Amino acid sequence: MLASTDNKSSSDIFSNGRIGIGVAGEYANIDTSLKIRSPVILGNISSTQQQTCKRFQLAPSLELGATIMDNYYLGFIASWRYLGASTTSITPIRGAYHFSHEFKLQSYTDAFIKFGYKPTRQALFYGLVGPSIADWSHTTQQVSVNSVAQVSKVLNTFEMRERTLGLGVGAGAEYVFKDKYAFSFDYVFHIHHSRSATRTINYIDGYNPYARKYNVRSGDLVKIVQPSYSTFAVRFTYFFSVF
Repeated sequence: MLASTDNKSSSDIFSNGRIGIGVAGEYANIDTSLKIRSPVILGNISSTQQQTCKRFQLAPSLELGATIMDNYYLGFIASWRYLGASTTSITPIRGAYHFSHEFKLQSYTDAFIKFGYKPTRQALFYGLVGPSIADWSHTTQQVSVNSVAQVSKVLNTFEMRERTLGLGVGAGAEYVFKDKYAFSFDYVFHIHHSRSATRTINYIDGYNPYARKYNVRSGDLVKIVQPSYSTFAVRFTYFFSVF
């Protein structure tokens, strides 16, 4: 019995496979949610803040994928960034004392599924989704400022260092020329689970001239930090293997 001519081989379904390396110029907007929780004994230092900063960065990438049934694309793209981006906000206490909060995003790595539709052989509209791993830190310090001598002194430090797994979701467009070169534009939003940490602190809450001593408060300070960041990228990719 002859096989049906309607059955397609895998080579008919998957075509134009490719492996390439690229580099992107990215504009990153980092927006971190910070919550400070404290017991009554620590006074009114609880707060909720948004810490934001913007950064331009370069991101090398590796991509492999293939066209499916002439008009669809399925691939995998991995990329890494070093940022060293930081932002600082302040919680006043009283007088010459305040808390300084610094969030720093050191680096992150994306591993995305890239899927899309090809209206022509050269053009591709695609979506991106997958895990994003970030290395970041958050440091809170109590600072005393001598306005006359213009000197700042750190009295307490509460630091968190984390590596978190988040989710990235985005979309973009690509154009290929001479089969081996591609320009693409995409936007990706990354969101991570929050992390919390608790530390017992003793901090100075002003000077009591009647008792001739500093007011010292002691208690557990809780920090809840949730990073998120979005990027707009312009990427050039060279496909060294096209098959």
